[in-house]
Amino acid sequence: MKTIKHTLTCMTLLFMFFYAETICAQSGQAPKFMTTTTLSWNQNLEHLDLAEWKAIEKEYLEKVIKKNEYILGSSFYKPQLSGSSGELVLVRVYGSWAAIERAVERNAELEKIAWPNEKALKDFKRKQRSFYTHDHADEIYSVLPIMKPVQDWSKDMVCYVRTKHLNFPEDGKKEEVENIIKEDFEKLIKDNAIVKGYFTYRHAWGAHGSELKNAYFLSSISDLQKLFESVPDLEKKAWPTDHLRKKREHMMNKYFTNVYRDDVYTFVSGLSK
Repeated sequence: MKTIKHTLTCMTLLFMFFYAETICAQSGQAPKFMTTTTLSWNQNLEHLDLAEWKAIEKEYLEKVIKKNEYILGSSFYKPQLSGSSGELVLVRVYGSWAAIERAVERNAELEKIAWPNEKALKDFKRKQRSFYTHDHADEIYSVLPIMKPVQDWSKDMVCYVRTKHLNFPEDGKKEEVENIIKEDFEKLIKDNAIVKGYFTYRHAWGAHGSELKNAYFLSSISDLQKLFESVPDLEKKAWPTDHLRKKREHMMNKYFTNVYRDDVYTFVSGLSK
């Protein structure tokens, strides 16, 4: 019981920090939740026409998604160095938990406006669904207030995702967690020209409650290697003495396990809100 109590206390402290700041004050809505749907391409199609697929999803984006006030962001990702080539990941961002459900209802309303003829709507949705199998996997994440917004979404980009796992020590402190996450962002990410965008999020609903994910947006796969190569020098600059580096390593080991996973995706331009 003591271990469970301290674990829950530490989780509470984490969430207090995660929701203490406003992310997008300029829009009036702060992204708080993100859903991911992993889709599978329909391998039974005689020919998978990606241009046709993109045109269908583009039409739905313009007529429905962009007009849905409950959906703050939407984008597609193709596995590049992770997962299966037969998969596609759809990401959507919301301002609240309630907005996730309201967005589904609003989509249905907008669909009827865009295709007032019932048969036309059914034909369109049948065509849209034909690109995928019925199998899919859904996850919901909490968006953390640690980000470097992408300035230009008009081109395909590499999206590198590092998944780490949180420890929940009995003596966990909000200030220590806050300092680790903020300091790494400020010293390693914020002014790094290689990183075009950066987002942090963790599980709100799903199978792995200890996961913490960092998504890096880069111009090319070669920039990923450059990013890895730049880290040692940036760390030495940020923590110039052995004492400071050992102190940071101690704190990292306290709040994170040594288990991690790397995934690389291609952000599909032209299909994002």
